[in-house]
Amino acid sequence: MKKLEKAMTVAVIAVVCGGIIAFCVYVIFGLFGNPLERKNVKNIAQEYVDENYSEMNPVIVDIDYNEQSLEGPYQVEIYLEKTDKTFWLCYYSSGELGWDTYDYSIYEEKYGEIYFEEGLYAIRDIIGTPQNEKQKAVLAVINFDFEIQNGGLCQYLVNEDNDNIVKITDYLRMVGTEEQAKLLETFTAENGIELKSVETNNADDFLEFEKSKPFDEFDRAYMDIYTPDEEWGPDFNGQIVSYIQDNIEDF
Repeated sequence: MKKLEKAMTVAVIAVVCGGIIAFCVYVIFGLFGNPLERKNVKNIAQEYVDENYSEMNPVIVDIDYNEQSLEGPYQVEIYLEKTDKTFWLCYYSSGELGWDTYDYSIYEEKYGEIYFEEGLYAIRDIIGTPQNEKQKAVLAVINFDFEIQNGGLCQYLVNEDNDNIVKITDYLRMVGTEEQAKLLETFTAENGIELKSVETNNADDFLEFEKSKPFDEFDRAYMDIYTPDEEWGPDFNGQIVSYIQDNIEDF
């Protein structure tokens, strides 16, 4: 009987200890991830920065773990000694890279605060005179949006430079605003409107041109798709910001 009691006591202790160990492992894995995955991610991240950022002397500072992160739970902090910049690489458990935040970090440093405080038009002012085709596209699209929202398509055709007008659908597609490009193409084709600068000598000329086509139909349709119905869908401003982030080396 005593042997049975002793065996049961040992079994209970073993179960309790096993439960404690399992709980500790669960907590540790929840805070830091799987040690083997973590080691693998560190090795992969080292190879990645050596290949892509070697000229800036990259150093792995730390690896954080957040299982809720959509871009990957393993977040590797990278410090670039040569440029004194910090960014993160986000990896999935498989070792697949989910997000390299370098471009986003550069964007945030140059445009992030002023965009947050003053909006898209402040980015236009920072860019100033465009130095390449990507900058031209962004400025042309921002100007297009400004004119549509403050006076409509009619005003845009009167106020904007002809070089930007004739390329505007290409520029809209270039920055990722496909819906706006399709809307503009369809409307101008259906109403016989040529995408070129229109000269008006006075207010009466402008009003006459404005009444010659159903411009308000386009203006209303444009605002309807400006921000999509889907809660997390990309809006117009977000598309332009994403384009700048993805091509930050040209901005």
